[in-house]
Amino acid sequence: MEGFTKQIPKEQWGTYLENLTKQLEGRWITMEVLDKDFGDQYEVEKLPLAFFFYDHKDDVVEVAVGGWTASFPVELRHFIHHPVEIWEKDLLGTEPTGFLIVDAEGRKTVITVHEPPALPE
Repeated sequence: MEGFTKQIPKEQWGTYLENLTKQLEGRWITMEVLDKDFGDQYEVEKLPLAFFFYDHKDDVVEVAVGGWTASFPVELRHFIHHPVEIWEKDLLGTEPTGFLIVDAEGRKTVITVHEPPALPE
């Protein structure tokens, strides 16, 4: 898992993802699903993060984008059922630059964090 240096313990997923949502407020993300059966597919390319959430009862990680501006009024939600690993990518300063979430079937969801685009002058 090249570049992913810190594995998050399962018992911390809920709190970790809740804190991550607050920490990455205003950032944009790209999300790519790597699946050996269906190939690699971009789910999201540089859209504003709405939230990360782990539901321990249903054992699912939810990643939501959009839904908070007139430019992106619709929220897209991506679900990762039965995750088995969450990894954090190299840090720049105090913020992570990406994540890897692996599900029970071996599918990998790679999330890359981006600064929002600059506003036109």
